[in-house]
Amino acid sequence: MFSRCVAKFFALEPKANAIETGIIAALIATALVVSVIAVREPLTSLYSSVVGTSVVSVR
Repeated sequence: MFSRCVAKFFALEPKANAIETGIIAALIATALVVSVIAVREPLTSLYSSVVGTSVVSVR
């Protein structure tokens, strides 16, 4: 199923082999992991600053 979606999205031949599909899937997975790592730190600091000020104001 995933290989058919990748083949259709990237306009691969109907008989795209597993290596082509695997390389594209690995590139997509790597891009997702790198994006999560890049966004995680700013979101964590933003969350801690918002929660930290609300906890201090409640005290």
